[in-house]
Amino acid sequence: MIFVLLGIALGVAVSLGYIPVAAHAVDAATNAAVSFGQRLATSGVQHLSAHHPTLASALGVTLGVAMPGLVCLALISAAKFGLVIRRSASGLLLLAGIAAHFFLPAGQAFLISAGCVTLAALLFFATGALVVAPLSAVAAALAVGSVRVLLSGKNAAIESGVKTFAQLSHVADPRVWRIALIVVAWAGFVGAAAVALKPRSK
Repeated sequence: MIFVLLGIALGVAVSLGYIPVAAHAVDAATNAAVSFGQRLATSGVQHLSAHHPTLASALGVTLGVAMPGLVCLALISAAKFGLVIRRSASGLLLLAGIAAHFFLPAGQAFLISAGCVTLAALLFFATGALVVAPLSAVAAALAVGSVRVLLSGKNAAIESGVKTFAQLSHVADPRVWRIALIVVAWAGFVGAAAVALKPRSK
């Protein structure tokens, strides 16, 4: 959990300009993550548009608005999953070290146990520093940047979506669609915060 929180703190600090040396790398990572998600969404919508063009248009607009939040949620979920994998792998290594004392001579068992403990420690810190923290940092940077745009009320995807839904539906009042799309835009970030702050299961 500590690496998730460290990564989030790093991502927020970079987004706020406190670590300018890392800003370019983090921006590139956030842009790449969102672009990848958008390509996947576009591919799926294109397949649907041939048979259900109206549904495809509505789904494309919704995914476009929701994509930053969904990507943020996916990154945080991947980081938390990395913690689970790390804990499980480290536990297996430690069990292997303990089991060696039941099947091998004392000298060999000691060497194997020492090796397993060393590998478990390396895995513990390497996974946290090289996987969990970077994923959390990118998610946090993406959240800060996107939330800033949402709070400014100048989200181009939402404004475009409002016009699209007004044309596709019988509800012409833009306020209805604006509120709905704002909720959609925030949903992924709220979910990501819930995942990030969820305590580790015992």
